[in-house]
Amino acid sequence: METDRSGISEAVRKLTEKLRRFRAAEQNGVRIEPVCKETLLQQRINEAETAAKKRTADMYRGYLAPVETFGADSIRAVAAQRDTEAVLKAYTLYKAVMEDAKTLSDDTTHLSHIEIETPLTKNDAYTIGGMFIYLQLWLIFEQCVEDFIPIIVPEKGGRYHLAFESLKSHYFTSAEKELMAAVQKVFYS
Repeated sequence: METDRSGISEAVRKLTEKLRRFRAAEQNGVRIEPVCKETLLQQRINEAETAAKKRTADMYRGYLAPVETFGADSIRAVAAQRDTEAVLKAYTLYKAVMEDAKTLSDDTTHLSHIEIETPLTKNDAYTIGGMFIYLQLWLIFEQCVEDFIPIIVPEKGGRYHLAFESLKSHYFTSAEKELMAAVQKVFYS
């Protein structure tokens, strides 16, 4: 019986010593805060926002510097250059028509709208894929366009055409505004 008591006493003594060292270590060491759901959720939200901003910057960089981004022999670089040239050409055409129309128009006879055909309106990435905003931003930031902005307008039968409207009155969605802010922050601040 005596050996059992000494074994129990020894176990209690060892446990007491471990608890004493544990308490002393906790005061001197780093205390890890418990992870709460809100902190974890906020961390995931922040990571998702950072990833989205990076994707936005990468996509815009492809239009800003296609050869440097995709490589000289890349199909994507050629397509990005072709598309930026096409949207600039459409803008230039629209501006020229509007300038000529000013001199020939009056209150009763004038152009009501102009529809422009371009390969951009046959590209699903621009018509239904939401990528046209990058070309709009490229015009605004790189070409310093302040008057008119191109928009893709759906027609009957699944067709589209390019039109222009005043940049001041154009409605950008909240998602487009976020893209614009991200592009502006990364490339133009």
